[in-house]
Amino acid sequence: MRCAHIGCLCLALTLAPGASAAAQAAQTTSAPQAAPPAKPAQPPAGRGRKSPPASPRLSLTVMVTALDGRTLPEVVVRAAGPVDREAPTDPSGLVTLANMAPGTYRLRFEHPGFITFEKEISLAAGRPMRASVSLSAAPPPPPPPKVEPPPPSPVAPAVPADNYQSSVVNFLSWIDSSFIGRAPSKQLAAGCTASATSSLVQINESISERTRADSDETIYVVAGEATIRMAGREQVLTTTSVATIPRGLAYSITRRGSRPFMFVSTLSGQPCQPGQ
Repeated sequence: MRCAHIGCLCLALTLAPGASAAAQAAQTTSAPQAAPPAKPAQPPAGRGRKSPPASPRLSLTVMVTALDGRTLPEVVVRAAGPVDREAPTDPSGLVTLANMAPGTYRLRFEHPGFITFEKEISLAAGRPMRASVSLSAAPPPPPPPKVEPPPPSPVAPAVPADNYQSSVVNFLSWIDSSFIGRAPSKQLAAGCTASATSSLVQINESISERTRADSDETIYVVAGEATIRMAGREQVLTTTSVATIPRGLAYSITRRGSRPFMFVSTLSGQPCQPGQ
């Protein structure tokens, strides 16, 4: 019996550890696990957050004067930089450019009577700025070019108060009735107008060098042969030849052969003098 009790005790000791493990497993299964620490709640977007402070806006005040100290109104001031601004100076020569951002600016000053001027400035945050500028007067514009009066128009010679008539001449019939014969020269009027004179000229001798200052001359050869020298050249004139001689040009005519040299001379540019 005693041995039996000892066997029971051994059995109890053998079973005790298993029972303890089972009890621990049961305790572990039944006990709730600890929850992880909760994160702090985030406020809804747009609520409870602070916006970063806005950059402060600055102002720039400029006094514009001339070199002699006079204040200059109506000077256009343009600022180019982080922001662009433009405004004219007031009657006291002051201009204020508001809502400027910090940074470097290029200022330009324009006025019709002064030389355009540019200046660079820097605006620091939180520090409004005052500046002064003196402009140099623009040089006076050059005088307009002198307009020379037009040359006076040439005065037309007075036209004689004569009643000019048209005419038709048959030179062959005229030569028969007014042949030169042995005379040195002979001239017969053939036509007369307010600006031209025509004549039939017959020569037995040469015409020495001469110049007509106020008339152009046209020579038409009717009969005979001659040499005309003008502008340093000699040319032969025969029947039906035509020579044109501008006024102011010297010329000479030398008869050739034994027959008289006959030609029609028309002078243009001056009024005809009837009867001459």
